[in-house]
Amino acid sequence: ATNLTDGTVYASANAVAVSDGDVYVVGNEGSGSESVAKLWKNGVGVTLSNEDASYATANAVYVSENDVYVVGVESIGSKWISKLWKNGEPMDLSDGLGYEKANDVYVEGNDIYVVGYKRNTSTTKIAKLWKNGVEVDLSDGTTRAEANAVAVLGNDVYVVGLERDGFQNVAKLWKNGEVTDLSDGTEDVEANDIYVTDNGDVYIVGAANEKARLWVNGEIVDIGIDDAIESAAYSVFVKE
Repeated sequence: ATNLTDGTVYASANAVAVSDGDVYVVGNEGSGSESVAKLWKNGVGVTLSNEDASYATANAVYVSENDVYVVGVESIGSKWISKLWKNGEPMDLSDGLGYEKANDVYVEGNDIYVVGYKRNTSTTKIAKLWKNGVEVDLSDGTTRAEANAVAVLGNDVYVVGLERDGFQNVAKLWKNGEVTDLSDGTEDVEANDIYVTDNGDVYIVGAANEKARLWVNGEIVDIGIDDAIESAAYSVFVKE
C-alpha cells in the first residue's frame, strides 16, 4: 500500500487509471469543514472542485491521449451538480436543480461519455447518459434507477446499473439505449461495472442478495463466492 494522504483528515480513493507509467487516482479529501474532489498523479494531489463547494468528490478517471478526464459531483448551496473535469478544467453536466451524481466516464475518439443519475421533480432517480455534455434519459422516471458504469466499442455504447422493481433492484444493461434485464426481480441485484473486449465479449460485475456476481455475455459465471459471506464486486478488467 502507498498512502496518498497523511491521515490527519478523512480521505477516500474511488478509482484508478494507468497510462504510460503514470498512475492516476481520484477521490475526495476533507478540508476544514468541507470535502474537496481530488486527483492524485503519481501520489501528488491536486484539488479539482470549486472553493465555494461545501462537498465534492471525484468518482472515476479516464486517460486518453494525454488528456485526463474525471467525473464526480459538487455541492454549492442547495445545488448538487454532476461535474466533468478535463485536465482540471470543470464542466457542469446539469443545472443542479435535482440531486445528482456522475459515476463513470469513457472516452472514444472525440466523444466523451458520462453516466450517473439525476432526481426528477418527484425525487425519483433517473439513470442518465451524457454524450459530449448532452443529457439522455435511460429510464422513464417511474421507478428509481441509476447508471453506474459505461463502456464503448465502435458505435455501440454499453451502460450498466439498476432499476427498482417493487421491493427489489433489477440489474440492467442498456446497449445504445435499449435495455436488457440481467436479473428477474426475484432477488435484489445491482450491476456496478462493465468491460467490453475488442471482440465484443461483455463482462459485468455487481452483487445479488449481498453476494458478488459476474456475468459474461449475459450469463452468470461462478466466481467461487462463499455463500456464508457477504460480498460485492465493484470493478472488472479483462486482459488477453
